[in-house]
Amino acid sequence: MAASTKTKTPTKELIERLARMEAAGQVSNQESSSSPSVPLPDKTTLWTVDMVQVLLDLRFRPYGPPFQGSKSNQQLSIVWQKIAMRLSIFTGVVVSQTSAKAKYHSLKQEYSRIRVAEQATGNNADEGVEYPAYWEHMVGYLDDKNGLGHNEFGSSGDGMENAMVANDGDS
Repeated sequence: MAASTKTKTPTKELIERLARMEAAGQVSNQESSSSPSVPLPDKTTLWTVDMVQVLLDLRFRPYGPPFQGSKSNQQLSIVWQKIAMRLSIFTGVVVSQTSAKAKYHSLKQEYSRIRVAEQATGNNADEGVEYPAYWEHMVGYLDDKNGLGHNEFGSSGDGMENAMVANDGDS
């Protein structure tokens, strides 16, 4: 029981911090028994370009490693909850875990649709592909960067240079 309390403490602290930030940002503090203490963002979240960029950055940089390998739904749910909280803190817009996860999957589908449309319109000069404002970020995070062994495509050549230096030292 102590272990489960210990893992929930950081999440609980983030929820409290988010609630304090939300309370400080409200213009009027209306008490209503019918309204929940935290708004339900799933129905009203309007995703801005900055929010999409932060979501992609959080998903692939600080929280990328937890998605590697097989994880239980509970473990992934906790990671998505952390992503949603950090996204809410960075952007100032309350975003739920389900909203963040759904938006990420929607971005992946949008990326796939655009890539298919690019291939389908190769000979049709009249038809163009409409790219979203955050397209470059989507390409940067969602494009397949495998194929160069342990080095990602587009990453710096440090891995190759270090390998060459190590080989020079062995000779």
